[in-house]
Amino acid sequence: MNNTVIWLNTKELKHHSSHLTCFCDVIRCLQSLRPYHGLLLLVESSELLNHLPPDASPALVRLVRMYSPLKSLQTLAADADLTVSQVFQLAGHLLYWARATVIYPLCESNVYVIAPDSPTHVSSPLIERFSEHFPGMNLLQVMSDFSLPTSISLKINPLNHPQHQSQLVQMIVWMLQHRLLLQLHTYVYFMPTANGPRLPQERLVRQQSHSMHQSSTRDGSYQSTPDEQFSVSVGGFMGGRAPSESDLSSNISDDVLVTPGSKLNGLPIQTSSSLVSADTEVSFVSALEEEKSSLVREELLADFSDEERTAILKIPAAANPEDLHLLARLCHQGYLRGYHHLEEIMYLENIRRSQLLQLLDKFRDVLVTCETEDPAIAMFYSHSYT
Repeated sequence: MNNTVIWLNTKELKHHSSHLTCFCDVIRCLQSLRPYHGLLLLVESSELLNHLPPDASPALVRLVRMYSPLKSLQTLAADADLTVSQVFQLAGHLLYWARATVIYPLCESNVYVIAPDSPTHVSSPLIERFSEHFPGMNLLQVMSDFSLPTSISLKINPLNHPQHQSQLVQMIVWMLQHRLLLQLHTYVYFMPTANGPRLPQERLVRQQSHSMHQSSTRDGSYQSTPDEQFSVSVGGFMGGRAPSESDLSSNISDDVLVTPGSKLNGLPIQTSSSLVSADTEVSFVSALEEEKSSLVREELLADFSDEERTAILKIPAAANPEDLHLLARLCHQGYLRGYHHLEEIMYLENIRRSQLLQLLDKFRDVLVTCETEDPAIAMFYSHSYT
């Protein structure tokens, strides 16, 4: 971020009651903000613009006009023709003056649950206010749908009219504005099994021989590059069987005398020596591919303990170099220690959600997930209703 300063007239915004009572809270919040976070205005954008004086900051005006709870701070910066640093500073002002809060942009995969301090008694003044905004709807009934963690996608019925879906989003926004809902994020822990079965003796011996070969090739003239290693075929692990000499020779009639230069239906017949040569070549290529695949796995798992390697290698997905490389990369970057939720991993590593979810499913035997709130947003839920 640059050090661009945006000066705001202190009369632009009238301070509302908020849990952010001092500027140090705003600074602490901004330190936790990331470009993938979003803003949620606590008042209508038109109302906020109407309360701004004529000499208000043009940057703030553009920000409010381009605002949407569906946009991240990074997207909002691009749409408002501002830098991310400027958006962060403007967000700090809006947070301090209690005109906005921090959320993760609304999308179908978002999971929400009733906030711990939500008023659920029938005499809550929010019930009447909710009915004024959404006639015919009962706040407590809508909140009951989020008694258990529920994603927006589960609440959207494709058979319903688009107006119903729009109303659902508006109700979720309203409940987020009043801190009735809390968003949960998925965090991942790498937990290799402690008492898993040992590798088969044959595979263990093969790995030991591969380790010896790898150490010798490092000292010798052959050393594959990372690009070569990751482009290795895994055909040796497909469970197929190389054609044997008996399989090939059985295609030839026993009554035919096979001699060099003989022909069958005008076509030359391969001799047994050529068949053996082809069989040997196929076996050699298959063994070489399997050996290279093993070297790739050993290279990726070099920093793991023996127990961790054992737990990972017994998973079928470990035979895929791409899946194994992604798992090892996330482990090495520290993303699988319960400190980073899926959305943050997606942003930092430029990974699609579907790709990340597939990886979690493939290696579910060594990965544990849990759902909890984002610490950067959790501070906004310290307010209790009276």
